[in-house]
Amino acid sequence: MGFISFAGRVSFSSSFTLAAWQRFHEFGDDGGPAVKLLEPKYALLKNYVASSLGFQVPEIEIKHLIAAKLALKGIVDCSIECAYPELPQWEEEQKVWCRRLQRVIRSLATKSPKSQHKY
Repeated sequence: MGFISFAGRVSFSSSFTLAAWQRFHEFGDDGGPAVKLLEPKYALLKNYVASSLGFQVPEIEIKHLIAAKLALKGIVDCSIECAYPELPQWEEEQKVWCRRLQRVIRSLATKSPKSQHKY
């Protein structure tokens, strides 16, 4: 049973490792196909900012932006949900904000892996 668990973990982690290796390999020396797509858009943005606001946007190598995106993709989790989707209103009644606070606490409690509480 221990070997099956180990083999499952290795195969699971290898899928992520292979996906990251593929992205890194696709990046290459010149930044890959993403650079070819973003360079014209960045040039358009630079010209628009220069003509509208009157200052020059600094030169940035697009491949550095793509490399930062690849690095952040492995670090940042974009699949999270906001625990507090609605902002409080100015001078709202106590009943309203108490209900909102209860909803937030319930949603956080249900997302907790150890949540066995009944509210």
